[in-house]
Amino acid sequence: MDNIHFTRKELYDLVWKEPLLTLSKKYDISDVGLRKVCIRMNIPLLKAGHWQKLRYGKKSPAKALPKDHTGDEKMILRLRQEGESIKGPSQKSILSELQKKNESDPKLDMRVAEKLTNPDKLIVEARNSLTERSKYLNNGLAWCSIDHLSIKVSPGNISRALRFMDKLIKVLKMRGHEVYVRHDSTYVVIEKEEIMISLRETLKRELVDDGRWKTAKDTPTGLLCLKMGRYNDKEWKDGKQTLEEQLPQIIVRLETEGKQLRERSLRREKERLEPQEAERIRKELEKRQEKELEDFKGILQQASRLHKATTIRTYIDKVEAHAAEKGNVTEDIVEWLAWARKKADWYDPLIECEDDLLYWSLDKNVQCWLN
Repeated sequence: MDNIHFTRKELYDLVWKEPLLTLSKKYDISDVGLRKVCIRMNIPLLKAGHWQKLRYGKKSPAKALPKDHTGDEKMILRLRQEGESIKGPSQKSILSELQKKNESDPKLDMRVAEKLTNPDKLIVEARNSLTERSKYLNNGLAWCSIDHLSIKVSPGNISRALRFMDKLIKVLKMRGHEVYVRHDSTYVVIEKEEIMISLRETLKRELVDDGRWKTAKDTPTGLLCLKMGRYNDKEWKDGKQTLEEQLPQIIVRLETEGKQLRERSLRREKERLEPQEAERIRKELEKRQEKELEDFKGILQQASRLHKATTIRTYIDKVEAHAAEKGNVTEDIVEWLAWARKKADWYDPLIECEDDLLYWSLDKNVQCWLN
């Protein structure tokens, strides 16, 4: 295999040089897979119509590569062999590979025992509930009461149902997952996501002739069915393979479903938070702008005071020069010059000399008057 190592910058240059679909034909990765890699490595992607604009001579500027990335900086792409299909692995093949991996794990025994041994606490509670409920059948089926496992089977199938569910629960817990009951529903928690499961015996509808009327009646078939989801998401039934033989497939499908649900939840959470984050950034920018403006107004005000203080001093100097020229430097003039210069020093923002009478004039209203 020809593996090529790319840095984050090199991958960025690559996806802005050729369309993702074109690259997927060259390298052993789908365009969707390559898009996911770019998102994970914080590499900006092209907007729709980018290549069309370039084709017709229009501008479509590239987005700069963000520098605040803290994740992976390198990745490997394999060159696709000539004639090799670009079709990615199917969901079925992925599940098959995961199933083989689980089945080859010596620590993971998925064989359902012929006898219930050391049952899980949920199984013990379900057994007691089914034993009690078997006195009150509905269409020939006994069912667990509320707050117990979702099981509905005929009395003859109770033992098998409990053994299957016991193995299912134990394998799931061994795989690091959680199983619990809330009200009348059973949940498996995988990747922090709840997946509802229930076990039932299928029914067969028959017409019963009592001599006068033909009426429809549902009777148990003896066949077990495990359902995933609240509605018609996925079911495993006795058929060419018994439900027990399908346990590896069930485990893999549940884990795959949990991962997919988690990805969707994270995507929805991201979409939910994006407007909030944008609003937070907008308010933060607005606050910074207001502070900048306020600080700048302060600079303008200080500059204005300095300019006026300089103007006052120029005026005082001219008054003094004029008095001297006229020979009119009286005691009153000398006192006034000293007083005026002191006021200029008080108003000068670089000096701000204290004044016994005008200390309050830094009040905004007085400042407006002075300005």
